Amino acid sequence: MEIWKFVNGGGGWWHPIHVHLVEFLILDRTRRPLQPYERGPKDTVLLRSKETATVAIRWNHFRGLYVMHCHNVEHEDNDMMTNIQVV
Repeated sequence: MEIWKFVNGGGGWWHPIHVHLVEFLILDRTRRPLQPYERGPKDTVLLRSKETATVAIRWNHFRGLYVMHCHNVEHEDNDMMTNIQVV
């Protein structure tokens, strides 16, 4: 299990951050409390402008590359995506 922080630095954009092939738990977020629908396993977390979400992720499916990206198509098409190497 790892604890990660997803950070939206601002600029007015909202980013639904999606991690392929794993589920995570949203532990907390800045700027507002967790909503009931945010409890339980997730594969996407919405980050509002200037918001940070802390999540718990278990990388137990396989070793290798995972993909993480913003689910706004315009953002994904402009390179708001990355690979995560699990060793």
